Amino acid sequence: MQTKIRLKKSWLYVDVQTGLVVQRMDEGTYMEAQDSFDCFEECFKLKGREPIYFLSDMRGVKGMSKEARKVTAADAKEAKFYAVAALINSGISKILGNFVIRLNKHEHPVRMFTKEEEAIAWLKKQRLENGHA
Repeated sequence: MQTKIRLKKSWLYVDVQTGLVVQRMDEGTYMEAQDSFDCFEECFKLKGREPIYFLSDMRGVKGMSKEARKVTAADAKEAKFYAVAALINSGISKILGNFVIRLNKHEHPVRMFTKEEEAIAWLKKQRLENGHA
């Protein structure tokens, strides 16, 4: 049985087939720093100290504050996040997102995808390479 946790602007759950932690953002969401903190806290509740391979469906997101980006980059390294795949709408968003990723130093790999199946495949590959199969 899948446990879904409702955050202010998204749903968070562990996909029972893949073991990935998935966040589905609400349509029209503008992310603030507190949203990131809330997500980290709930990820710990879902996975405990297990490694987290995270799929963030950001297709409904309209924006993210500078503070939220800093929290995401800085605090995820303290968590057990081993890889993050962000699902976005378009190739242009992917180019901009990858630029922002390079500006905000991450301790774990982060990639942008426009196709969910590619994002999941990449996360599974990261998990295998880290010995967390």
